[in-house]
Amino acid sequence: MLSPRTLDLLDRHCARSHAAFPEGGTLWTYTEAAHQAHTRFNDPRRTPTAGPLDMDELAIWLQAAEGEFGTLRPDPQSAAHALIDALRTDLGVDAFLWYYQNDGHIMNADLHMARLSDNRYFLLELWWSFD
Repeated sequence: MLSPRTLDLLDRHCARSHAAFPEGGTLWTYTEAAHQAHTRFNDPRRTPTAGPLDMDELAIWLQAAEGEFGTLRPDPQSAAHALIDALRTDLGVDAFLWYYQNDGHIMNADLHMARLSDNRYFLLELWWSFD
């Protein structure tokens, strides 16, 4: 379960994103699946496949979703680390995989997470658009 701290991080990001893109902005979905990490975490059927977590890509995603394009700034880098730290603390995850897509109008980002001790799988889907 996501803590109030993590929900606040996500909600504050969404508010900034919706302010930058009033007809769009960031949306997110959280999924938790018991006893499914062994099949869902590194699912070979997933297309495209997720790869290792890239903190700079996550920070770029957060920055662009808040309407700032160009050189990566320190604030989004801190926000990316804060989000991952919060997820790690909340969920006790051992492993992350990352998927990122930018088609020019919609940007998707998926954080796949696994807690190996009880084979639990988690997914945080993030996406934003201009409209």
